[in-house]
Amino acid sequence: MLAAAHGHKAVVDMLLAVNANVNARDGNGRTALLEAAKAGHADILALLLGKGARLALEPQLQAQALCGAVSRGDMPQLSSLLRAGADANAADYDRRTVLHVAAAESSLPAVRLLVEAGHAKLDVTTRHGFTPLDEAHAAAATAVVEFLETLVPPAEAAAARRRADARRAEAMLLAASAGDVPAVQQLLDRGCPPDACDYDRRTGLMLAAANGREAVVSLLLSHGSNPNARDNLGSSALLEAVKAGQAGLLALLVEAGATLQLSSGELSSALCSMVVEGQAGLLRRYIAAGANVAAGDYDKRTPLHIAAAEGKLAMVVLLVEEGGADLSAKDRWGATPLDEARRVGAADVAAYLGSSKAAQATAAAQATLAARHASTSRFGLQAQAAAGSSSSSPQQQQ
Repeated sequence: MLAAAHGHKAVVDMLLAVNANVNARDGNGRTALLEAAKAGHADILALLLGKGARLALEPQLQAQALCGAVSRGDMPQLSSLLRAGADANAADYDRRTVLHVAAAESSLPAVRLLVEAGHAKLDVTTRHGFTPLDEAHAAAATAVVEFLETLVPPAEAAAARRRADARRAEAMLLAASAGDVPAVQQLLDRGCPPDACDYDRRTGLMLAAANGREAVVSLLLSHGSNPNARDNLGSSALLEAVKAGQAGLLALLVEAGATLQLSSGELSSALCSMVVEGQAGLLRRYIAAGANVAAGDYDKRTPLHIAAAEGKLAMVVLLVEEGGADLSAKDRWGATPLDEARRVGAADVAAYLGSSKAAQATAAAQATLAARHASTSRFGLQAQAAAGSSSSSPQQQQ
């Protein structure tokens, strides 16, 4: 064994001539053939094979030896082990074969050698259901994927691509939700679409916004993620940010061109509910997200009508001074918010709505909101143009 391991062919010859046991094993199960193969001594390997040497290792030990050669990138040793009779389909405790490992290591030379010289099977699956082609997809090993796809039926190649897309999407959503910027960046670099989604069409951008992951939101937007994508329940990244109460996220998404995308009726219903329930913080975030507080319900009653009718001065002030609410808006019966305040006897609300302060405040708020809308609209168009340009780059097309 020692002579074989150190390449001393003359010594091996001499020992064989005096009938040394060519298949003798030490306490660890190693043989002269294994040592020669691991050391890459092709001449000694041929000599031992000619004398009837056999590898005689347990499948897991064979897999360990072959995988070690693959991981080190030692193609001569891998070739020697295969010539010595190592089983290319030997698997470890997770049922991963050497071909799985070679594909995961993105080693096209090893994959070719295992398939062409070792007759490695392409359809064997690990304990977790991965084929070698799945491993290549997971590693973004394009060359290995292309090679293996030439060897499997087209239907299996297509199925593997679908599985890869689903796994990347799942990984993207988990990383985005957790705020794991390096993981998100790695997935993007490996060709995962920035808008990869789950069965409910929820994207990483939505989950990042819902969990207040500002760095991930910024990263996904820079890679062209659609800020206005909606899931099957009608939610969007902006709505998730509004609910999460993240002011920084609101500004980031609005600047990228995100809008609430709610009908006038839906928006009015939501805003009026906030007024009735006294949810000033949520109402303020809706306004920051671009909500039009002039939206009316089926009776043309605006949130300001409701706030006045409820006698809620704080809500009235918020709608006027931050939302630029229309003081003269009339409902189906021709009543204004001031009329509503007088009708219910809310003297403080009526006094405020009838004052010059309210008129000046709503005019100032409307001017501010109009300027903000113009600014964010320009930014949004620029961002969309940049996203369109980046999506046509080679990296985005992978």
